[in-house]
Amino acid sequence: MPNKTGVLQLPVTASPFLAERARSDLRSHSGFLDIVDGMGQPGKPKRTEGVVGYIVKPDAAGKGVATEVTRGLLRAAFDHLGLRRVTAGCNADNPASARVLEKAGMRREQHGVEDSWHAELGWVDGYQYAILAREWQHAVRGGSPQRS
Repeated sequence: MPNKTGVLQLPVTASPFLAERARSDLRSHSGFLDIVDGMGQPGKPKRTEGVVGYIVKPDAAGKGVATEVTRGLLRAAFDHLGLRRVTAGCNADNPASARVLEKAGMRREQHGVEDSWHAELGWVDGYQYAILAREWQHAVRGGSPQRS
């Protein structure tokens, strides 16, 4: 359940993989789930969409940490909060991050030209990924997603 600030706190033990990683170094990774209300369209239901993201220290890269963090955030978004759609973004020149989102079941929806800020490189291209609740449920059950 969300705490007083609206932040959903889930036990790390919800994922055995993350529980083991947390015992070794809790500060090697973090993630966020932000609930958004879309583009202000009149009549649109509130609290139906979310944005996820993650940060993994370089020494923990390539060990499946970001994928597990992302899957845990999606699980929270769909199974605990009942969101309808979740998005995530990454820099286009970061194929490892794009692969994390794809392994978590998300699909690439957009390639934005110079739409992302990088502290060292300036404006760079970005990718936008998304997944719907019904796609998540099919992925969890091992089926193929049904799009209408």
